[in-house]
Amino acid sequence: MQFLSFVWRLKTHLALCALIACTGCKPNSNTKNRASKFSKENLVATEVPDDAIVDKDYCFRIEPMGQKWRLMPESEIVRITPDAVAGATSVEGIFGVVIVEHFPDTDLESYVDLLKSNVSVVPTETTPLESLEYQSKPAMKYGYSAVINGLDLKFENLVFFHQGFGYQILTWGMKQRYTASRSNQFREAFRLTEGTVKVRSKTIPIKDYVGVGRRVTDGRFESAIYKFGCKPPQGWQLLVGASLRELDPTAEIGLMNAEAGTYAIVIPEYIVGLNPESHRSVMTSAIEANLGIGAGGGQRTDPIELKVGPHPTKFQSYQSEQFRYYFGVHMSEDCSYRILAWHLDSSKNAPRKELAKVLESIDFMNDEQASQIEMELASLPDPENKIGPTFSLRSGVYRDFEHGIVWKKPQGLWRVSTGDEAKAMNQDTLFMAESAKSGLFVQLIVEDAEGWDPKTYHDAAMSIIFGDGNAVYGASGKTLELNGTTAIVSEATQLPVESGFRYRLATTIVDNRAFQMIVFGVPANFEKASKQAYQAIEAFSFPGATMVPTEAALPTFRDNRTGFAITVPGSGWSLKQNIQPALEPIGTTIQFTRNNQEILVMALTMLEPGQDISWASDTMTNVISANLSRMIDSKPKTTQKSFAGIQWQMQSWQKRRDTVHLLVGVRHRTVYTLVVTGPDGGGDILLTQITKNFRLLD
Repeated sequence: MQFLSFVWRLKTHLALCALIACTGCKPNSNTKNRASKFSKENLVATEVPDDAIVDKDYCFRIEPMGQKWRLMPESEIVRITPDAVAGATSVEGIFGVVIVEHFPDTDLESYVDLLKSNVSVVPTETTPLESLEYQSKPAMKYGYSAVINGLDLKFENLVFFHQGFGYQILTWGMKQRYTASRSNQFREAFRLTEGTVKVRSKTIPIKDYVGVGRRVTDGRFESAIYKFGCKPPQGWQLLVGASLRELDPTAEIGLMNAEAGTYAIVIPEYIVGLNPESHRSVMTSAIEANLGIGAGGGQRTDPIELKVGPHPTKFQSYQSEQFRYYFGVHMSEDCSYRILAWHLDSSKNAPRKELAKVLESIDFMNDEQASQIEMELASLPDPENKIGPTFSLRSGVYRDFEHGIVWKKPQGLWRVSTGDEAKAMNQDTLFMAESAKSGLFVQLIVEDAEGWDPKTYHDAAMSIIFGDGNAVYGASGKTLELNGTTAIVSEATQLPVESGFRYRLATTIVDNRAFQMIVFGVPANFEKASKQAYQAIEAFSFPGATMVPTEAALPTFRDNRTGFAITVPGSGWSLKQNIQPALEPIGTTIQFTRNNQEILVMALTMLEPGQDISWASDTMTNVISANLSRMIDSKPKTTQKSFAGIQWQMQSWQKRRDTVHLLVGVRHRTVYTLVVTGPDGGGDILLTQITKNFRLLD
């Protein structure tokens, strides 16, 4: 469990600006002027030079760095990195952000240790901690590399204190493009200014967030699954999506008050068949173990009473060297709501007053109200969409192209974790899904099956899960047909039964690969949802080698991973795939060429749930448009276009006989980009043909 929400979150969508250096729009080879302007050396990050960013509250400014950099004020950078107060991106796709937080009464080394310990990925490489002077302040710098959803990224963080505030000058980018000169340029552009530093209230409105069984509308969070809502008071920020996962992947909602330095998360759970007081005791012991209470991590202090909505609730408080924590459990008839809150211990009583205010803003729904929201959400497309190096999750279907697996969400409210998210829960897991309302989980593990027969492998898997004599066994060794594949199924419950899980394990061997499909939940939940537990296993199929991420048979290119198909008109086209290899883990970049005609197609899944979808569309448009305008020496005409079931932003350039069209559209979390070029009016004709023959796949 991660408790410090100010720690910067790693987001794969930040690779977007790497496209600056490779838009793929190549002018005619006989037009030297255009080719020169669009050469790598002449690419820009912005068409218009930036003014300096001046922050009067946190007393700093970032000087302009020319057209190779684009400065991003707080209003823009928070759409990418919610903790940042300013930032910039370079033409090579290097990012820099400034993060400032109130953090008095601690030394720099302890602060840096805290930041390093809360990095949420396992570094593949680290650089030694360096002490230096920066802006006439003692500072420390550390760096590391990490692979996130297949992207190889490098990070450097320079940290110092100023007037009781911690400042982070954080830079990062794809490892093969990250350069010391660019990162130093950003750090050198940062300047402290005179004045007294003060915290300002910062809330980032979340627009149109829809998750499985939950949503945010007009600043109000609602969970149909757990029947509660919250519209936080002024100064408080809702945390959803990646920001919430970094705090705790099991939390339903997070709340942050940056000015008061106070945070809270709510972790609901159905407790059918569990003794409420026993549950409360177990949960309290678990949180104390997590915080290290009594083991050097802190100590208990006097309990307090706070209202959760209208309900008075006892909160045990704890004090560590730097933080004060509060943990309480509100119990309804069938649900437990665990609430953990924390703030800097030096912040005295103001944070506690703010915490009391936000907890009272929580309200609870009756069954009818929750069912109405659930019906409204069920009428919308499945909100979970993600692309990984070898898999996709789209429209309720998980496809693993490397292992030849398909899993379709059964009936019910299933939430799926894939890629790095799944491995954070279990390193061996390809994906994990939760039916939150029924309290069931399903996970998939794949291994090399060489030397195993189906029965021996099944018995070995059961032994690994339960050991010897640590379970009460149920039905064992039954067979189940899974879309043409035979699986062996057994059930068992961990001991002691009152606190263990019940498991249903199905195993099969296909194409020399062994698959474990494991469904589990507390015994009472499992018994109530036994039919759904079978449906979760029956949802698997194993197409094997017939599953391919892309199919290229000109004139058609079909991308089963990112979800599109395009047919180019006529014959004579050549196709180049993966023209931007560094971005292949999160999408597809292809290019069709024929004589002086060109079609560039990019599909990149980069948005986090709860983000403003216009950010990706605007950024993609601005990045490519700035360089196309310089290449063509003209300003674009901007229009809107509708095809393939979505709206597209379109910009068009005309120079002499050549026409270039740039189209950007967003579906779910994937940004689709088309650049269509043709001479002699052919660009307009080609655009019409392409828009009729571009379609999005379910």
